[in-house]
Amino acid sequence: HIGSHKAGSTAIQSACARNTPLLAKAGVLYPTELFPNYPQQHSELTQLVRSGDEAAIAGFADKIAALLQTGGESTLFLSGEDLSSLARHDEIFPLAEALRTVFDEIRVVLVIRRKADYVMSHFNHFLRHTARPVTAEDFRASIKFSPRETLAAWRSAFGTETVIPFAYDSGASQQPFLRRFFDQILGIGLSDDVL
Repeated sequence: HIGSHKAGSTAIQSACARNTPLLAKAGVLYPTELFPNYPQQHSELTQLVRSGDEAAIAGFADKIAALLQTGGESTLFLSGEDLSSLARHDEIFPLAEALRTVFDEIRVVLVIRRKADYVMSHFNHFLRHTARPVTAEDFRASIKFSPRETLAAWRSAFGTETVIPFAYDSGASQQPFLRRFFDQILGIGLSDDVL
C-alpha cells in the first residue's frame, strides 16, 4: 500500500498494528519495527528507494522475505503513504526488481480520494502543521501528488496489472473504507469491534 496521503493510510496502519494476531490468523504478516522513526508503518522505505542503493534495497527485500518464511504466513503486507511520492520509473524500478527476486506475486495498491475532499483535507493538515502565515501559493506548492503520474510510474516499473487504484470514497450502499480495504485487498473481514 503506497498511499496516498489523506486517504486512510493512518487508519490502515493503526488497524494492522493493533490487530497483528488477527492478520496472522488470516495468513497476513504486517511487520512492525522495520524502521526506527515510524515503527508501525513503512514510509521510511521511501528514503531507501530514493537512495538508489540497489544492494540495500535488495537486502531489504531479502529481510522481509525471511520474515514471511519465519512466520509461516502466506502474505506480507507493507503500508507507507510516502511511497506515493515516488513518481519516476528510474526510482521505483530497483525496488520492483528486488521484490520480484523474492516474491512470487506482488500487488501495489494506491488509494485515491475525490479531488475536492483530498484538497480540503490536505489544506486542513497544512494549516495545522505550518507555524508561519500561509499563502495560497505556499499551499499550492505543497501539493506535489499526481495520482495519474504516480500510477503511470509504478505501473511502468511493476506492470499495469500489478498496480491497482482503490477508491477511498464509498457510495451510500457500500461499506466504510477500512472494511472495504481489508476485505478486498487483504481478504479479511473486519468485525465491528475491530473497526
